[in-house]
Amino acid sequence: IRLAALPDPGSQDPQQLERVAREVAALRALAKTEIRMLGRIRCSSNSWRHGVRSGGGKRVPIDLREAYERARRYAETYGEWVDAFEFENEPDIAFVQDNAETYAAYFKACYLGVRAGAKHPTVWRRWAGGVSRVLGLPMRDVKPWVAMAPLALPPGPYFERVVENGLLSYTDVFNFHYYGFADDFSGVYRQLQDAVFGNAENLKTKTLKWREGE
Repeated sequence: IRLAALPDPGSQDPQQLERVAREVAALRALAKTEIRMLGRIRCSSNSWRHGVRSGGGKRVPIDLREAYERARRYAETYGEWVDAFEFENEPDIAFVQDNAETYAAYFKACYLGVRAGAKHPTVWRRWAGGVSRVLGLPMRDVKPWVAMAPLALPPGPYFERVVENGLLSYTDVFNFHYYGFADDFSGVYRQLQDAVFGNAENLKTKTLKWREGE
């Protein structure tokens, strides 16, 4: 389940905090099932205390410490109950107006915030086992995963730029959407697969270092 609009646990609004408590109770109940949950986090541009870049549209914060802290709060509050967090949506078709380099920097800050905030490691699910086999990693408990914002397009200039800026080293889940005819899906999937696993050795090396605490 892709959970939209989890309330910000850092809100000072009593009604929002009541909603946070209700969400946690619901997530705790769902966690007893086989349902896997992804928390989608999208923040309005005017919610960042130190502002965003000019130009209008949906933008990420100038001060990445804000992104880190907000992600940390989300992970601290919801991390025991969700399998992964997703930050923003389809930046390659301008759901985020900032460029690929800026989104990559924002995403790294969110990733590090989740790692800092998740107090209670969750057990790898069946789907995590498949990834660990592909990367040659041992099965073990991990903190909630962090999913990159889903791509709307097949690999192209935007994806190349976020990869060049290290995005794959800071994401646990490759994430994409598909729009098109069913007959074309396998071709687009193979393009994405080739683009990701073309970076597999680099990803594997950095993932192993992360597991070892470097």
